Amino acid sequence: MHQDRTTPANKVMIVEDETLFQELIQDIFANESIEITCVSTGMDALKHPEHRLYVVDLGLPKMDGFATLDALRQQFGHTVPSIIITGYDKHYDEKFLHDSGVLHVLQKPFDIGHLKELIYNHFNADKLDQQRSA
Repeated sequence: MHQDRTTPANKVMIVEDETLFQELIQDIFANESIEITCVSTGMDALKHPEHRLYVVDLGLPKMDGFATLDALRQQFGHTVPSIIITGYDKHYDEKFLHDSGVLHVLQKPFDIGHLKELIYNHFNADKLDQQRSA
């Protein structure tokens, strides 16, 4: 189920077990040009077609955020671009993050406006890359 990277659909998957956070994200993007899919577990994320960006909580039950990203990489045959959200106060190796497809790490609590900005910046950068390669 590999999605064509040139597709205009701005699809973001939120992998977060806190339903309040899922609802907040859906409300924020309700009238935007970004399609949001929310799931509560890594296993649920694997049941969907590829999205262009993943926002993944590290503290997921059963399959943590990094295991989820690894499983998505295996399923789609490449790393998936992602933003990690975490309540853990830990420094992660930059090479490990880059190799895992992680674009940003947001420490909870964070400004939801900052997350929205990161999501829009990702899609704007994608558009620039597509224009350069055309």
